[in-house]
Amino acid sequence: GEPLRFQKRIWGLLSDLGDEIVGLVPLFKQRTEKEIRLLLIHIARCYPTTELQEYIETLVDSKDLDIAHSAIRVLSTVYVGSMDHEQYMIHNDFLIRNLVTESLGRLPTDRSLNLLLKYSDDHVIRKSTILALTAIIRTQPRYFSKVMNQCIKEERPVAHAVLVDVLSHFVDYLMEKLLSPDAEMIECILYEIIQQGRIKE
Repeated sequence: GEPLRFQKRIWGLLSDLGDEIVGLVPLFKQRTEKEIRLLLIHIARCYPTTELQEYIETLVDSKDLDIAHSAIRVLSTVYVGSMDHEQYMIHNDFLIRNLVTESLGRLPTDRSLNLLLKYSDDHVIRKSTILALTAIIRTQPRYFSKVMNQCIKEERPVAHAVLVDVLSHFVDYLMEKLLSPDAEMIECILYEIIQQGRIKE
């Protein structure tokens, strides 16, 4: 029943226990009080374990949005490499879908890229998809060609616009590619970027 700022002070005191605090998890897991659940989410952030990941995954569907959103924030940061992104990308909650989608940008793998391309027609996560795809290409430039090819053949209007937006962040590179064998395809993409008003220069 205490305000969150007070609860956080308690979390800080308990954190002084170090790894020993994980030993208290089995005692708390069956408790349903909001304060206890928020404490366990905090522990899962500081001392990640498989057991805690499985526990906070059960909290994402909580009717209490403070709990659900706190749980997904930890999942999509601390456990980003081991969570099942796809199930949350189709979640009913707007914020959950967006946080998980953006987290894929910090995980530049083939699976991440394919998931983002698969759901790039979802207007609810449009901005998050653009951010994640852009981050992946900046980290792993080898994915640029795949995104460019997908943009050319993409028939879903929203998905196509998303990919044009992503490519607009790499206009300088596209201009250089005008001298390559892909010049005709590059021209089409540049034309669409200009049409959509994505560049000012």
